[in-house]
Amino acid sequence: MLCSTNKKVMVPGRPENVRVTKVEGNKVTLGWKAPQYNGTSIEHYEIQYVNESDPDGRLYSLKAEDLEIEINDLEYDTQYTFKVRANTSLGWGQFSTKVSVRTVQKAEGPLNGADGSVSNGETGIIAGSAVAVLLLLVMLAVMIAIFLRR
Repeated sequence: MLCSTNKKVMVPGRPENVRVTKVEGNKVTLGWKAPQYNGTSIEHYEIQYVNESDPDGRLYSLKAEDLEIEINDLEYDTQYTFKVRANTSLGWGQFSTKVSVRTVQKAEGPLNGADGSVSNGETGIIAGSAVAVLLLLVMLAVMIAIFLRR
């Protein structure tokens, strides 16, 4: 007895709704939805990206297990283009549509660290202001107490 099937072995479809969910300094977070057709369970995703101002057009590649990834150590104030594809035991699917984003311009100033992040200077200003307000309240309470004793 012969047995035949008409099932096609298919690689996964394109990841859908690829989007930038967060841009912070030189970090970008991407999210996406799994392809509608997976064929079998997805093993991982590949994220490819390019720095649009790189004259050599180098292509970078990262691997993700989940439907979101944070990409660190990018250049500040730079345009990047990203695309995502899924991998299963049957092979690689097609890449998603591309999404582009510009990283944030590096902040300059005395309160910022060398990497553009806010340093403890801002925290010191807030703490100093809180102490000043507390001292004013104590002085006011002492003055009211002296006034009421008369």
